[in-house]
Amino acid sequence: MAVGETFPPRPPRPGDPFATLGEHAQAGPTPPRVPRKKGRTFFLVLLFTGAALALASLILFFTGRSLLVGFYRDYTVQRSIPEALAADVQLDDARHLIHTLDTFFARADRRELPDPLVLDMIQRIDAVLSDRVITRAEVVELETLAGQAALLTTGTGSDTVSGGR
Repeated sequence: MAVGETFPPRPPRPGDPFATLGEHAQAGPTPPRVPRKKGRTFFLVLLFTGAALALASLILFFTGRSLLVGFYRDYTVQRSIPEALAADVQLDDARHLIHTLDTFFARADRRELPDPLVLDMIQRIDAVLSDRVITRAEVVELETLAGQAALLTTGTGSDTVSGGR
């Protein structure tokens, strides 16, 4: 052979896996297309939504108490109660109530108060704020309830403190 000439391609051997590549590839029937399973996207969305809900539930389980106490300390005591005080409540009494409730919820946040007492206080504050006016008698009642908590020693959260429950 002369310089620059190339050899003619040889035919593929039987069983050669690379026989379909290149010039000798035979155009045979294309394999049937496998249809994509329906519902796969729905399953993935359902899986990720379930995982997100489980994660949110765990977060609320472990931090729910501190979130609730923090909300009442930061928003209800500092904003809602001063706005709802009646005109007959003196400024010193209002400041004392805010300071007493702030101290109460600070202790509750540190888990020094039992859960039933904290829930009683939250329910009482909700009842007092239901008519959006806090009278002088309700101020004294809230101060008394918070003052009783100041007399308690450190609780575990499972003690029953309120009367008869």
